Parts: sequence; C-alpha cells; structure tokens
Amino acid sequence: MRRIAAWLPILTLSACLSFGNLDDVSEPPKDKPLVFGSVRVFEGETEKKWPRNYLAGTHFWLLVLAKDAGRAKSYRLGAAREFYWALAPGEYHLLGFIMRSFKRETSGRLWASFTVPAGAGAVYIGDLAIRLANGGVSTKIGDNFDQNSSTLAKKFPRLSAPPEKAVMKMVADQGTFTEVVDGCDESWGIQCTENYQGVGPKYPVTGGSPFGIVSSLTPVLGWQPSTKAGVGYDLVVFEEVHFTYGLPTASAPSPQSCRGRR
Repeated sequence: MRRIAAWLPILTLSACLSFGNLDDVSEPPKDKPLVFGSVRVFEGETEKKWPRNYLAGTHFWLLVLAKDAGRAKSYRLGAAREFYWALAPGEYHLLGFIMRSFKRETSGRLWASFTVPAGAGAVYIGDLAIRLANGGVSTKIGDNFDQNSSTLAKKFPRLSAPPEKAVMKMVADQGTFTEVVDGCDESWGIQCTENYQGVGPKYPVTGGSPFGIVSSLTPVLGWQPSTKAGVGYDLVVFEEVHFTYGLPTASAPSPQSCRGRR
C-alpha cells in the first residue's frame, strides 16, 4: 500500500511574530551572544543574489523561532552571504523561508535547529545552502568555522573572546520512507488546487485558508480521498506559527501562517 501524509489545515497552538525583524548587528552586542554564519540560495545551479535595498528585485526572508517562545522573527537576506545576529542563549528553530518577487511569493520548510550557549561571546552556527529545483527544496549545512572566524575577527576586531562552534542540525521530522513522490503527482489520484497542494480538507471548513480553527482538542477531521485504490493516509499535526514580514515601505504587513513544531 502506498501512503500519503494528510497535512490538514488544523490550528493547534499559536506563536505570534512581532513586527520587529531580525537584523544584522553593526557592533558586538553587550548583553547577548553574537550568532554568525552564512546563507546561500541556489535555483538549480545558479546562486541567487539579493539587493542591498528594498526598492526592486526579489527578496528572501528566513523565519527563526525560539523554543517555547511566543515570538518568532524574520530575517531578510542582503547582498552579503554572512549574517550577524544578537540572540539570547537558548534553543532555536530555523522554520523556513519566504521568497517574494513583486506579487509572486514562494515559501518552503527548512526546520533546522541550533543552540546558543550561555556565556558565549560569539557562536558560529554554520553555513546554510538552500537549493530550489523542480518545485522542491534541499538543504545542506556546511562547517567552515576557521574561515568564518577569520571574517568575524576582521569585522568585529573588539571581540575579546574567541568564538564557539555550535553548528545547526536538520531535524528529521518526516518519518521513514522508501521514496518521495510529489503530493500532486497523478499517481496519488489527488486533485490539487490553487489553495491546496495535496489532500483537500472537508472539515473543518477553512474557506480557502491554509489553516482552520477547531472548537476542541478532539476535533473530527475529514478530507477528500484519493480516487485510486490502495492509497493509505498518515495524519500529521503541526503547530501553527504566525509571522509577519515585509518591506519598510509597507505600513501594515499582513500576518501569515506556516507549519511549526510537530
């Protein structure tokens, strides 16, 4: 029997994202560790370049959520690959990304985790390479600690202590499988739509939104089944995470949602 995961639009928990974004620091923070690394994004074999300003071009945001926190933050990639964040000690998840070109928007799930140790002056969390190809996302985490530490020392010569290394890790939350087939592949017998790429929910009713609201912690769930025999279903429930992102010219960025913790 072939099995398809039923990603139902169900609201379990909420985490609010403040309107404040995560920005690069220009000086070593006094009360928090300096977290650094790099991000590269590829479409096929071509590395994407991001504009320095907000006026034109395609923009790319990472979504960062602290463990058990009520707030997550968005970070816009700029012309430089390196990032320099001021983060309090604790555990964090790199949830995913948003890529936007004018009104066209693409999003994806990354789900990497990293820890910022207490008492550290600076912490290297790795070099992230995100590859977009054929509608899918693949991610690799590199460890170039010496090179990044040298760049850090030149950028922040007043750092008193050498940096520590705590490279992020991908969280294996997708279960076990023998092959991966796109949720809209015709072999599933699933009718994908503009709103739902995979099984379509019947209840709770969502009105086209990717998330619905339920009235209890024991809801009845229903979805449009496959038209083919021999297809089973695995139900996976995720926390809903709210976030906002946008450009400074936007007076009121609209709230968005994505899958959070399983």
